Amino acid sequence: MEYNSYTTDDFLNDESFQSFALGLSQEDESYWKAWIEKYPEKRREFDEALQALQSFSIRSVHIHPDKKSTDLKRLEAAIGEAKVIRLSSTSRIRNILLKIAASVILIFSLGYLFYEFSGENDRIESITLLEKSNPKGQKSKLVLPDGSQVRLNADSYLRYEENTDEGQRKVYLTGEAFFDVIRDVTKPFVVYSGNISTTALGTTFNIKAYPKEANIDVYLVSGEVQVKNRNKASLTLKPGEGARYVIREDQLATSAFDPLEVSDWRNGTIRFRDASLDQVVKKLERWYGVKFEIKGAPEEAWSVNGVFQHQSLGNVLRSISYTTHFKYNISTDKVILNF
Repeated sequence: MEYNSYTTDDFLNDESFQSFALGLSQEDESYWKAWIEKYPEKRREFDEALQALQSFSIRSVHIHPDKKSTDLKRLEAAIGEAKVIRLSSTSRIRNILLKIAASVILIFSLGYLFYEFSGENDRIESITLLEKSNPKGQKSKLVLPDGSQVRLNADSYLRYEENTDEGQRKVYLTGEAFFDVIRDVTKPFVVYSGNISTTALGTTFNIKAYPKEANIDVYLVSGEVQVKNRNKASLTLKPGEGARYVIREDQLATSAFDPLEVSDWRNGTIRFRDASLDQVVKKLERWYGVKFEIKGAPEEAWSVNGVFQHQSLGNVLRSISYTTHFKYNISTDKVILNF
C-alpha cells in the first residue's frame, strides 16, 4: 500500500511511523516530517494517528553507569517486541489507547522485574508514571491516577508522579493547564512550574507557565492554594485571587485577574485586549498550530481588541485586518502577513 493512500489505522500499524511517533529513530522522524509536507492532504489521518501514539510516552530507566550497557541489552532482550505496537485494521482509537497503555505497563513491569531479581541493589533514579504533551493547535483532557482532572492547553506538557514516600502527589507542568483536584488531606497535590510550586488539597485553579514568557501566573477558582518561589517566599490564595511570578526578578506577588480570560481557552474563546503584533501572532500560532511569517512592518504599533469564539483562523485574521491593514495568505500550517 502506498503511504499517500494510508488511513489512520494504516499509520498506526506501520512500524516506521510508530518509531517516529515514539521518538525512537531520528531517521524515521526526518522521513515522516518530510513526507507530511509533501502530502498535506493526509494531515487529518496523520495527526490522528500521531496523537493516539503520543498519548502515552516512555521514559528510560536510569541505572548505574558501570552496568548501563550490559543491563540495557538484557532489558531490551526481556522486552523483545513490546515496544512495537501492532493493531488490527479494525481497531479504533479507544482500543488503540488501551493497547498503548498495556504496552507501557508491560515495559515498566519487565523493567521492574529485571532489577528486582537481578541480585543488584542499584538505585532506580527516576520513574515516570504518566506523561502527556500537546502540540500547538491541540488541547486535551485527562484524568490522573488519583482521580484529579486536568485540561491541558495547546503547546503544553504535563508529567505526573505519585511519591508515596513524601506523601505528595507531584505534577510537573510546562505551558498552561486547569486543574480540578481530588481532595486528599494526607497527600497534598503539588504542581511544579518553572521556579514556583503550587500546593493544593482539593481545589480548582489555572496555571500559565509557558517557556520564554516573562511571568508565571496562578489563578484560583475555588478552594485554597499556596504558591512558593525557589526562595521559599509564599502566598496563600483565596477564590478569585491570583499570583504572578516575575521570572527575571524572582519576585512573587498577588495579582488581579479577569475570570473570563482564565476560562477563555477552555471555552474556545480568543480574547485580545490592547494586544501587540507579537502577542497576537504568539496566541494565534499556539491556538491554531500554524507558523507566521511577517513581511514588511505595520505603520503603527498594534493595540488589538476583540473576542472570537469558535472562529476559524481566516475569520479572526479578516476581522483584525479591517483595523490594522494587512493582507494575509493561509496555507496548511503557515500564515504570511503582508504589510
